[in-house]
Amino acid sequence: MALGSMWYSSNRVLRYADADWDTLPGVVPGNIFSILRHRDTLFIGGAFETLNGEASGRVAYHDGTAWRTYGSVLGSYVARLRVIEDTLYAVGAFSEVDGQAAQSVAKRVANEWVPVGQTTTVGPIISDIAKYDDRLVICGAIYDGPACCAFQLVGGWWQPLGQGVLGGLSGVGSLAVFGNDLYIGGQFTTTTGNAGMNIMRWDGTAYHAMGSGIQVNLNNTSTLCSVKMLVHDGLLWVRHFCNYAGGVSSKGLATWDGTEWCGVPGDLVSDPGSLSDMAFYKDTLFMVKFGDTLDGVFVNGVAKFIGESYVGECSGPVAVADVVVAPLEPAIAAVGVDQWVMTELSNGRYEMTLFDQMGRMMFRRALFSNAGRSDIFSTQHLRSGLYFVQITGHSGFAGKVLVSR
Repeated sequence: MALGSMWYSSNRVLRYADADWDTLPGVVPGNIFSILRHRDTLFIGGAFETLNGEASGRVAYHDGTAWRTYGSVLGSYVARLRVIEDTLYAVGAFSEVDGQAAQSVAKRVANEWVPVGQTTTVGPIISDIAKYDDRLVICGAIYDGPACCAFQLVGGWWQPLGQGVLGGLSGVGSLAVFGNDLYIGGQFTTTTGNAGMNIMRWDGTAYHAMGSGIQVNLNNTSTLCSVKMLVHDGLLWVRHFCNYAGGVSSKGLATWDGTEWCGVPGDLVSDPGSLSDMAFYKDTLFMVKFGDTLDGVFVNGVAKFIGESYVGECSGPVAVADVVVAPLEPAIAAVGVDQWVMTELSNGRYEMTLFDQMGRMMFRRALFSNAGRSDIFSTQHLRSGLYFVQITGHSGFAGKVLVSR
């Protein structure tokens, strides 16, 4: 198992085997967002622009002694690498691949990258890609009228998957094919008209809820939570930043078997910092954490599950009827270019943490609210994209919203 990082301006890839960590030769001068093995070769994608002192195109492979650039992908970054039917795909925020114009989606054909699909969205930011029902599906910051975030490839063009995801602050960051359905995880609510709460399934015709979905509080249908998914050992593993899944306690991690939610023991949401990624190695679950502690234990960035069982409290079979509409939660408003305030908050002091679409913490600061309006905070130093804001007060959780710039 190999893990990348984005902790420093120059990063290395760590390898875990036989209970020991070692470091692959070679330094990557920039953030690493994705790592996978394809045809016995290890690949990485990220925001690095050089390798070994030479220009690099955001994707690289390891030749056993050093990292080497793998074609030219020009733009901001590669967010994710995926292998679909033995073909390597790259998605992210980029505009050119090996000399051809691209809209943030590309695949490897022979010895070059080629663009995949077209969209009317200018500068789409794509978070994930999958294949379902013989069609490619992408998710991210991509739009067609009111439809957002989940699109399928039809006749060379990216078109909304069904009605798409609804809600002006909605976002989708993760896709997974599990059983006969496509699962979509991100930040969206039933209050804005979606079938599910931060996660839902697509059966080829329509979206469906998974019980009450992922919630910060029971019966809350308006608070956004970032969701990532992984299929392993006949289960859909769902990592999130909330407290409940399908109505049962789930502090950041749950499993779904197609009809039932089960919380995974442990607390992944209370400690400072954010979760970046998860992977199984020999049936043991590993987590990458941007922070020193996880579940109250010092982990120094990487943790593994050591409990006796992955199964905590389970919901029993769930249905759409489990969803209940709740009162309005805190909202966000623009007050200038890259300037924002929170509204609908009670008077007092709050802690604000901002994450990107992949769940990486960008910054944390105190926020003060008076007469239903907070002091101004700025996203001027951030790249264009979708961001996820968590607001916590002295009395506990206050709300989560999404910043779009």
